[in-house]
Amino acid sequence: MIRREKGFTLVELLVVVAIIALLISILLPTLSRAKEQANQAKCLANLYGIFRGWAMYANENRDMPPMLPDVNQRNANHQEALKLGSECTVAALGAGAQQNLCLLVEIRVIPWKMFICPSAEGNAPADRSSSGDKYGLGDGLRSFCSYGLQVPYSISNVNKCPLSSNMNGGVVFLGDRAPVGDLNTEWSDNHSEYGESILFAAGNANFSKDKTSKDDMNTGGWGDNNIYTKDSWIRTDPANPELVQNGSSSGYPASTKDTVLYAWVPE
Repeated sequence: MIRREKGFTLVELLVVVAIIALLISILLPTLSRAKEQANQAKCLANLYGIFRGWAMYANENRDMPPMLPDVNQRNANHQEALKLGSECTVAALGAGAQQNLCLLVEIRVIPWKMFICPSAEGNAPADRSSSGDKYGLGDGLRSFCSYGLQVPYSISNVNKCPLSSNMNGGVVFLGDRAPVGDLNTEWSDNHSEYGESILFAAGNANFSKDKTSKDDMNTGGWGDNNIYTKDSWIRTDPANPELVQNGSSSGYPASTKDTVLYAWVPE
């Protein structure tokens, strides 16, 4: 009598492989969402960290927000390409809006890595560790920052909501930078289709997932702007102001409650 060795038949092996493939297809999206949720928490932590550094700077500088010392606000070009330099001045770094945040690194209240969103993909910022100069959030060819900053300069009184320590708490002054595509239909590349992290001047941050509801943040904008809001407050809670999309041919806040987040991106 011939004894057969025990083992799996080809059909049994194929069934096992099919079950494993099915389980992987079910688990992968869940794991991806869990990873993104963790990255969203880290991104909001970055914004909180930048705000704390901002508050510390203002506390040591007579309530003045971080502003490059030699800037001429009446003629500053907040869209100027970012560059690297050995000191935190307009002469060394240019007047690009984001460069003002370098002052927070200069006084050692936050590290450079806090300017990078952990979810950034596609048009992600470059690794700054290879840059030879000490300061700067871009070098003319690469950006080292994931976030857009409220236009900080008065610019001959055209900008009606420049950064200040006593600005309206409902103004969003920092958040994920604009998408490369259509601002009205696409989210920031930082979190793809998931939404966008935003930080209010009052110090509270949240993750916006709604592009149309007035109860949340509308991320329509103009040009390179990331968020544009209009002066139409109905609520007093700065975390949930009544916001509507608005256009601007100048790209500056048109009222004291408007937001224009600018983030320089290499061409």
